[in-house]
Order: sequence, then structure tokens, then C-alpha cells
Amino acid sequence: MQPIGLTIKRSRNKYAGERDGELMLIHRCTICAKVAINRIAADDCATAIMQIFDNAAQTSAACQAELDRIGVAMLLSGDADLVSERLFGKSHVGAPIA
Repeated sequence: MQPIGLTIKRSRNKYAGERDGELMLIHRCTICAKVAINRIAADDCATAIMQIFDNAAQTSAACQAELDRIGVAMLLSGDADLVSERLFGKSHVGAPIA
């Protein structure tokens, strides 16, 4: 399984906003192309996760279309502040990542 991007887990809370869910990793099998959504572990490297997010911009249009078809909304460059806040806290939003 190869990490290809990030998404937000949909909250069961009907009062939550669409971006209030948990940050999740999108993995795709390098053999069969099956997609899996996985939780981020407490000991996962936040900088490495941010790199996965940055690399998601290079995802092919075919892969994006497949994710859309199965209902997975990949976070894109416009979501950088959201990802940064979830990984590093509110004080890091807008700050360059070292």
C-alpha cells in the first residue's frame, strides 16, 4: 500500500461541519489499485504526512476520478491550512513547515 493523499473522515455528528472530521491517510495498493482509508497514528511523523499531502497535487486525473467515484474527497492545495492545523496545531497555520 502506498500513501497517495489525505482526506477527512465524515463525522456522524449531524451538527459538525464537513471539515470537522478526523484527518485520514488514503492508501492505494501498488498491485491491484484498491483504495483504503487509514487513521493517522500518534507516532506517525507529521512532517512525512505533510509531504504526502504536498505530493497529492501530482495525483493523476484518473486516480482523482476513481476517488471521486468511490466517494473519497482528497484534500488538495486549498486545504493546506486545515492540514497544517490538524498536524501541528493552530499556531502553525500559515507558517512555513521546516
